[in-house]
Amino acid sequence: MENVYLNKLASLKSPVKNNNWNNKKRILKAKFTSLTDADLRFDDGNKNAMLSKVQVRLGMTKDELSSLLASL
Repeated sequence: MENVYLNKLASLKSPVKNNNWNNKKRILKAKFTSLTDADLRFDDGNKNAMLSKVQVRLGMTKDELSSLLASL
């Protein structure tokens, strides 16, 4: 299940997907005011760390976060 989660997020590398991430980031910040720009900074090498930080901040499991991101 974790591989599916990581594969979905690995596709965010292209410019179109990065723009998509910017849109998702904007929506997440509006929906969850506890999230900061630093929490949602997307660096290719630190993707897992960023996702783990968001998970903890929101009190979600990986599956819950994956579902949330997919629904945006």
